[in-house]
Amino acid sequence: MLQRHSLILWANAASEDFQVSVNKAHNLLLALKEFGPELSPNYITAKRKKDAPNFDWSLETLQGLLKKGINKEGKTVFSDLGYRVSFFSSLKDDDSAGISMLVGASNSSITNNFIVNLPLSLPIYESPEVNKRLITVFKECVRIFNPFWACIGNGVNLRRYDGYWGDKLPTAIHWVNYFGSDISKTIGNAKITSSPTYSKEKLHSGYLIVLKDGPINDEIGDDIKLQQSANKYFNL
Repeated sequence: MLQRHSLILWANAASEDFQVSVNKAHNLLLALKEFGPELSPNYITAKRKKDAPNFDWSLETLQGLLKKGINKEGKTVFSDLGYRVSFFSSLKDDDSAGISMLVGASNSSITNNFIVNLPLSLPIYESPEVNKRLITVFKECVRIFNPFWACIGNGVNLRRYDGYWGDKLPTAIHWVNYFGSDISKTIGNAKITSSPTYSKEKLHSGYLIVLKDGPINDEIGDDIKLQQSANKYFNL
């Protein structure tokens, strides 16, 4: 089974000016562009991929797309539910990253999010350099988006767990993890800094935790044992 990996960032709802949301969205997209064409939001999602227009990178275009992505029923606009927009990187399915975001939500029942489904052709199991670049862009996105939790996860591996989130904590440790201040306090900063993981470092208002030197392969027993051991250590 093909194992698709994703960058997933979740942020609490918060009141912010629309232009702040636009700038945040633009900076997230620029971070992907910095990674390279594999993750760049080159096309705006359309009903048919072949009809998808190119994204011109202008703030004006992005502002218009976000305004179109607002929740509304008839003439009633629900601005507290935020603004949605999505892109993709390539017309070739296996080479394409899927990029989606919800920003500007102030309703406490909504979670702002930024999700990048990595291309299936990205050699994350073969290339340490690609992995290094992924972690770099992940860290930059954390700084921009201010999530309470984020990860680089494996969609197949996720099937072992009941979604990404439990009552107060994530359901599992993934390859790359970001624990914001609330999660870090719940688990304990000392427990995080002494964890038997590949690396951990202070980042933004929380901690970046990398489980191992490469992505979790759900078909390798040792990877699963390592993950389960870390889950037990963090009481997930």
